Amino acid sequence: MDKPFFKIYVSCLASYSCGTLYGSWINVNACDTLEDLEKAVQDMIKGSPTKGAEEYAIHGTDTLLTCIEEYTPLKDVFAMKELMEAYPETAVHLLNHYCSDLPYVTQLLEDSSYEYGTKDDFIDEYAVNSLGIPENALDYVNRDTVWNTITTTSTAIFTHTEYIEGTFNSLDWYILC
Repeated sequence: MDKPFFKIYVSCLASYSCGTLYGSWINVNACDTLEDLEKAVQDMIKGSPTKGAEEYAIHGTDTLLTCIEEYTPLKDVFAMKELMEAYPETAVHLLNHYCSDLPYVTQLLEDSSYEYGTKDDFIDEYAVNSLGIPENALDYVNRDTVWNTITTTSTAIFTHTEYIEGTFNSLDWYILC
């Protein structure tokens, strides 16, 4: 799969304060390390028409991420890029939903306990852990009703979905409450 398209527009704050708009688009995908990203920002600042320029701000993104703000640290921007490369189907959705909690998103994506083999496996665990239904009562759970509750009150993200002969196979479920 291709890398997700990811650019940020970085502006020189010294130029901005002097009434000049100066900055550049940085292709985050082209940065193999955090140091590459930091160097790209420093190169933009060095080219500033304003002497003594030191500070920058992110004034735009060309990506589906809505969680990058003006002063998002470059280490976080780079970490988001790495998550988007490792988990292209789900990272953007989770980052946008939990934008201020990058460690939690990383945990969600890397922790295999959030993966389920079948839809019923997921519903059973949800019923026990979130609804407080005892495991010995699962035979009496109306799974369609529980599923309807989940999908109408949460954002569900499904990845690696295959529908084979009326059953789900190798299905990973991520629920954003």
